[in-house]
Amino acid sequence: MAAMRKIFFSAVLAATLSFTGCFHEMHEIGLLEDGMGFLTTSLHWKQADDAGTSIHALSLAVCGTGTSFSKNYISTHDASAQLLQLPAGGCDLLACVNMADADGFTISGMPATKADTPLGDIVVSLQDPASSPAQAWFGVVHVDVQENRINMAEPVLQRLMSSIAVNLAHVPSRTKVVLTLRNVAKQVNLTAKDTDGCFGLPGTDSVGDIVLSTYTAASDTSLCVESRVLPTASSFARCILVIETTSPSGVTQTCVCDAPRMVCGMAYTLNLDFNSIQSYMYIDTYSIGAWEEGWSVNGEILNPQ
Repeated sequence: MAAMRKIFFSAVLAATLSFTGCFHEMHEIGLLEDGMGFLTTSLHWKQADDAGTSIHALSLAVCGTGTSFSKNYISTHDASAQLLQLPAGGCDLLACVNMADADGFTISGMPATKADTPLGDIVVSLQDPASSPAQAWFGVVHVDVQENRINMAEPVLQRLMSSIAVNLAHVPSRTKVVLTLRNVAKQVNLTAKDTDGCFGLPGTDSVGDIVLSTYTAASDTSLCVESRVLPTASSFARCILVIETTSPSGVTQTCVCDAPRMVCGMAYTLNLDFNSIQSYMYIDTYSIGAWEEGWSVNGEILNPQ
């Protein structure tokens, strides 16, 4: 029997086996080979607000002693109904949640069945960098697989996408506003760590200009734009938000906002008044919460309302 053979059990049977230790019966009927153990997965959310999120796509990359493979599931229930048989020893696991092609993502580097292959570079990109897809999550964990046991892998899921909200107050009637973001990474390496020691290292290449919004005010109004993008490319110390406005008479002005870099999972909010924007503005940051930051112009926190 191949070391990667899938064993189908109900979650109840798996729990029963873990407590009763009936592995000798598995050996007798040929379900468990010598030197092997079982692996199952329990997902945890890094941010409490994400608990209860509906999971419609779960991909696992598993690399252990003498084996590596990937598996795709349509739900956590689908995954929990299977035990993966692995050689005893160290094992690394990557879990990707709601990061399927149908969600607008492309993942490369997922392992096929090979021997003695470590968890290599597994990278994710967007099929359309300006698409603002729904949030996705990933987590990496190391497990010591013990022989004749059901071993639990418990990856902690962190958000992949950065979120940006731009609120521009008092936009004059019939004024066209184009918001463009620069220095966004083409891809993120899910299995590499950033300078803070967290998994999710943005690539060095950027996708170029991403148009977040093109809007023409029908009347004096406030413009509110929200979008999700990949974080700032690692080769850039900061990101650039460009606000281009065109008056009803055809006069175009450009405002360059030199903003802090964006990282995986964080949300950023910039509040501006149309009458206060300038050709160049240096943007500082201030904390709103554990996972959210506000952007301010030279330390001045503006309320567009």
